Amino acid sequence: MLDKTIQNRIEQYSNMIEELTLGVIFSFKTTKPREVPSLAGVYAIYNNSDDVIYVGTSKNMKNRIFTNHKNGNMKASSFRVQVSRLLRSKDEYEIKNYIVKNCRFRVLSIEDNNERYKFEHFAIGVLNPELND
Repeated sequence: MLDKTIQNRIEQYSNMIEELTLGVIFSFKTTKPREVPSLAGVYAIYNNSDDVIYVGTSKNMKNRIFTNHKNGNMKASSFRVQVSRLLRSKDEYEIKNYIVKNCRFRVLSIEDNNERYKFEHFAIGVLNPELND
């Protein structure tokens, strides 16, 4: 039998997974940066088939998603590196084009740094995203 503390943590994280997978979904193509919170949290990126393909964490989700993932480069974005591998291309324009046309994302605000990283690992373990190492 699981310790009550562990059971509570699993239930809490399961509820958070539900929020992350059923919350408002944003399109890389149409969403404006002002529509995404500048808060710390965990985000999930989806493909056109609604599969979670990447889970990440950030101190500022708006900057991470728009500055690094959508408009950045492979030096600033592990997600872009993984998309590069998927496409077998290092062309930054091709990577951005793929992200804009094929990806959407959801965010979950989590201010506490320690809690954010614990939940990110839990979400990766449960959701098994294709592009997380």
